[in-house]
Amino acid sequence: MLFSLPELKSTRLAHAGVLALMVGVLGGVVGAVTLQLREGLHGQILRREADTLAAVSAMQLDLGAAELGDGALAEVPGALLSAVLKTSRLRGVSGVRIFDADRRLNSAWPFRWTEEPPAEADWRELAAGGPVVRLRRGETVDEILGLPAALGAPQPALEAWVPLRRSGSPAPLGVAQFLINGGGIAD
Repeated sequence: MLFSLPELKSTRLAHAGVLALMVGVLGGVVGAVTLQLREGLHGQILRREADTLAAVSAMQLDLGAAELGDGALAEVPGALLSAVLKTSRLRGVSGVRIFDADRRLNSAWPFRWTEEPPAEADWRELAAGGPVVRLRRGETVDEILGLPAALGAPQPALEAWVPLRRSGSPAPLGVAQFLINGGGIAD
């Protein structure tokens, strides 16, 4: 079967159109899957940071309990903060707030920038034993703390709330909020 020149051109155009459509759909699917995977990996990295802080905090609380006695951690002023500050040295933490099991601010470092407890939904997650972590892209640690802006490009704040519990203990002694420069994680 022979095609005339106009029919041949329209057939080629149709094939090119179908091919372009298929490439566009494939590109859209690959792009969507890539964005989903990237978001999932980003969430896993944030969760790993919080899990690490929670595990090291539990270890420090166990060491503090061995030094002070089991019941003293929640009762001795500054005992929870002391254990958490030992954790913060390992992670480059810029600020810490400690809340007791009744959601009252226990202590803070370097100073109390606010006494507002975690949101109710966050508190439920923390009471269940899970950390709450978020990258605050629109804010820096300095802005949250009310400090003058640091030199250089602003880096987003990583906020990690972790339950403070001893290893194997079902009930948390309280929760800690860590503020960390999240520039390395944001990228």
